[in-house]
Amino acid sequence: MQSVTYRFSESNRSLDIVALLCFALALYPLLMTVGTGLLLLDAPGTDWIKSYGVAEDVANFWAHLAMAVTMGLLFAFILRWKSPFLNFLTLDDVGLTYVIMGRRRTWPWREIESAAVAIRWPGLQAGKLTIAGQFGWGARIGLLFMNGLASATRVTITLPDFYEPPIEDVVAGINGHRDSALGIKRPPREEAQPSPPMQAVAAGQSITFSMSKAAFRYQRILAFAPLIVIAVALILFRMDGDLWSELWSTSEELAWLYLAIPVLLLFTVFMTYRSLRPESNSLRLDATGITYRRQGRRYAWPWKDVSVFEHRKLAGSNMAGRRQVITFSAPGRDWTWRWVRRLYGLPAAPPTVVIDGLYDTPVEEIAATLNAYRERALGGGDTSA
Repeated sequence: MQSVTYRFSESNRSLDIVALLCFALALYPLLMTVGTGLLLLDAPGTDWIKSYGVAEDVANFWAHLAMAVTMGLLFAFILRWKSPFLNFLTLDDVGLTYVIMGRRRTWPWREIESAAVAIRWPGLQAGKLTIAGQFGWGARIGLLFMNGLASATRVTITLPDFYEPPIEDVVAGINGHRDSALGIKRPPREEAQPSPPMQAVAAGQSITFSMSKAAFRYQRILAFAPLIVIAVALILFRMDGDLWSELWSTSEELAWLYLAIPVLLLFTVFMTYRSLRPESNSLRLDATGITYRRQGRRYAWPWKDVSVFEHRKLAGSNMAGRRQVITFSAPGRDWTWRWVRRLYGLPAAPPTVVIDGLYDTPVEEIAATLNAYRERALGGGDTSA
């Protein structure tokens, strides 16, 4: 077989935003470092620098320099992580060459077991590649930086869904090259048994898909993110007793405003936590239609009012790989879904409802179940809204 190279996709909006943020956070302290350095050196014509809030202080110089270097290193790390020239897979008749962030390892096909697609996170997939061999401590530590977990005789590498083709095509290409090189002929696949949701559709029973526990843990992190913002603000602005007394003596209204901000943030955390619970995020199908609960809000449509459900993998929509969602058209006010489509980078044209891939069932199976239930409810004839 001809050699094939799979490279990372250049379109990753999440990493682009993080890289831009790191660049901005590195640029400001770098400018402050240069300004403070010029003032400390008493360079001629530098009095105007003080008008921009630059202090002539050695401590400020080293603090800004440390922040600039840290953000600069993080910026360089992200650029290496998203570069298609430093992250790719090459398959040929000899073996597999795996390159991640410029680190290269090559294994012959006889040491490589069949690759498989695994659920990395609700709505996110990844490839699993197992390699047999002898791995010393140096090789094991090196493989940790290549998304690999190694023992003395075996290593398992996680292939993120960042490549140009979907991870299913990458895994199929790896297995195809391996089978061709080793002369393996796979038996034809047996017909799979209907999944439990499909059996429920055939019986006309109601089905409820619930948010997975892993997704709920991730949502809790998002809910408590404002508390981290409060802690950082308290550190940066040094909101100690002297500052409070100064604010109170200067303006009582301003002091009440500063008191209200933490209270409002805590209330936001509480409401966000309530809206992200598994009970507030579910998908129910029955003979009358679909009931979709998203972040505490309830939406219901009869089957005759919804279009075909489309399973979509969105390239570059998440820092961990392609985010999977389900989209369909339904009547109703579109302003609720407009920002959701922008969040996932979907076309802005309404009406399109988005079902997040946060459930304990694979997204493609949920989409197939929705279409099967819709077709059954409509008599098996109509396939479009």
